[in-house]
Amino acid sequence: MKKLFNDGWNFAELSIDYNSMFKDGNPILFSPDKFLNDAQTQEYKAVRIPHDWQIHHVSDLYKNSVGFYKKTFTLTEEEICDRHNAIRFEGVYMNSAVWVNGKKAGEWKYGYATFEFDISSLVKAGENEILVIVVYQNCNTRWYSGAGIFRDVTYINSSKVHLPTDGVYFTALPADKSKLDGEWNIKITAEVAGALSGQKIENLITSRDGKVIAKSEFPLSPVPLRDEESDSLHQLVPALSTLSLSRAREEITIEKPELWDLDNPVFYLLTTRLLDKDENVIDEQTQHCGFKFAEFTTDEGFFLNGRHQKIFGACHHHDQGALGAAFDVNALRRQFARLKEM
Repeated sequence: MKKLFNDGWNFAELSIDYNSMFKDGNPILFSPDKFLNDAQTQEYKAVRIPHDWQIHHVSDLYKNSVGFYKKTFTLTEEEICDRHNAIRFEGVYMNSAVWVNGKKAGEWKYGYATFEFDISSLVKAGENEILVIVVYQNCNTRWYSGAGIFRDVTYINSSKVHLPTDGVYFTALPADKSKLDGEWNIKITAEVAGALSGQKIENLITSRDGKVIAKSEFPLSPVPLRDEESDSLHQLVPALSTLSLSRAREEITIEKPELWDLDNPVFYLLTTRLLDKDENVIDEQTQHCGFKFAEFTTDEGFFLNGRHQKIFGACHHHDQGALGAAFDVNALRRQFARLKEM
């Protein structure tokens, strides 16, 4: 189970003296740990996440400072007993670390990448507190970056054996690229985290109105990842660092799917379910998927669904101008509409 974790946050900011960022003429990159004790002495105020504290410094958009975010939340005994608990940040700019109930869950240095920490061993039944410390030191970018928790936060509570975030992969190709209204071949790969004991995977593809387009003929048994793949994921994804990893692959064929196109951006829903040995659903993920045939040629350019298509682009950064870097769905929808008009 995943839930949006944007409500109930409080924020405080501590300025950094510019001269303190240098020693013997060399720049110093501060660790968030340096400011852990300061977190207890700040005056906090309620904020909305996503949040960009830098945009409020209208006369100093590159001010050096530290942001402190605090939130309390409650868990039941059932939510922690033999369960996987994780916290996911889609974007924190930029040098950040996370503590849960006074213990460090992890740190993340890059401001434009999503990260997720396993906090199963840090949470308890009853009230819990999460603290995020974010250090902003200029110069660190060529453009306005913003500062703070500028994307959504998600809380994850699932079974010990679960579907890891971003672990389901979907690809679709026409059986015959000259017959796009015919048969399409689909490949679905699903990763599983945790020690297996008879769990299986099944996939279901539906239209937006619930019509079943394709489904697994029978549940699939995941197999362990190769050592080199497993080692790589353990290093790159903190939430998976201590878990055994497996994978299930499936190929499905469907007839005449409705194609995604520029003026008809139709999509389908892929639901991947993790079943226990009695075929009860213990975890589930649903994501958008679609069908289009995109092809680049060296002599004629780009083709979409068999039709020659010019590609028009813009230098488009993630921030929302005077609104700052904090994600706003209405502002982004407006930007997309204006880009499409152009």
